[in-house]
Amino acid sequence: AQVKHEVRYFRSIFPDLTYKIIESVEQGDKVWIRYEGTGTQSGTAWGFEPTGKTATFDGVTIFTIRDGLIVDRWGAFCMYNLFAELGHIPPFWEISQLFNDE
Repeated sequence: AQVKHEVRYFRSIFPDLTYKIIESVEQGDKVWIRYEGTGTQSGTAWGFEPTGKTATFDGVTIFTIRDGLIVDRWGAFCMYNLFAELGHIPPFWEISQLFNDE
């Protein structure tokens, strides 16, 4: 249910969202998937209005599978890079300038 909810949410933000599997590894009852997602922000998300910009982000998801069913899922991707690429926040190199007296 959680995975379905997240897929629906991301599709409401990025209707043209595509994923490319970069690497996958099976280890016991775990499957690790490293991926790259690409989509155009056409929906409001996380308090940000749509930008119409296309962004690419990488992430990893670890599934625990028992009896052919996903029983647990853990995932991570860099929200900061995604927000910066969409223009919602400045990139790291610009933030450092805010704290320099030069």
